[in-house]
Amino acid sequence: MEFPPYRVLSAYYDDAWNAFCRNYVDILRIGRTYRPASVLDLGCGTGELLTHIAKALPASRLVGVDLSPDMCARATRRVPTAEIVHADMRTVALDHRFELVTCTHDAVNYLTDDGALYRFTARVAGHTTPGGTFAFDFATPAYFETINKDAQWTATRTGSVRQTTTFDRLSSIATTRFLFPDGSFETHHQRAFDEEEIGVALFRHGFRDIEEFEVTADDVPAGTLVWTAILSSDGGRRALRQNRL
Repeated sequence: MEFPPYRVLSAYYDDAWNAFCRNYVDILRIGRTYRPASVLDLGCGTGELLTHIAKALPASRLVGVDLSPDMCARATRRVPTAEIVHADMRTVALDHRFELVTCTHDAVNYLTDDGALYRFTARVAGHTTPGGTFAFDFATPAYFETINKDAQWTATRTGSVRQTTTFDRLSSIATTRFLFPDGSFETHHQRAFDEEEIGVALFRHGFRDIEEFEVTADDVPAGTLVWTAILSSDGGRRALRQNRL
């Protein structure tokens, strides 16, 4: 039986991927030299990143947004101090701007339809305070070409999930099927983005000082890029700087 994305996968998610969240705490130095008073996590999943931020910034306002009701339910239980909103990150409209906006675990790559990336970056800009930071990651074609070679088995405490991905280079669309122990499965579609596409979308909506981080942790797949960008009110020049974590 086929289920919609994350209906079943949400139960396996934490064991398989959430260690990646710790990289963001280190990159941004959250709780050390950087203490934003408000944080919005788009595509918050099970709330793992918000959990780390809540520990470092107990007085900050935290909001998470996710399209999956199953992910939202888990995030609500995991981070009771955060407000979890069930909504599409391409169209969400909150009544607050945030000093830090995040979007992790290649959630950006779920923006598959034409124009979705620009609608999304417009929403991000609309929810970021001037001078605020947008921190995110995205998978490039190199990532999907790498994982396209073989089926992958993800062992977790709750069982084993077979993950098989095919990548259409012409359309830049990757199709991943997750097969669960009970025979059920989910099909996920993602779009690979290159640096220029992302950079143009950010620049068009007022983001400047784009910074790329080379993260060498074992749980960060090759071809995944981690960027931060600052929302500018003066239309300053775009700068791309390389940094190592």
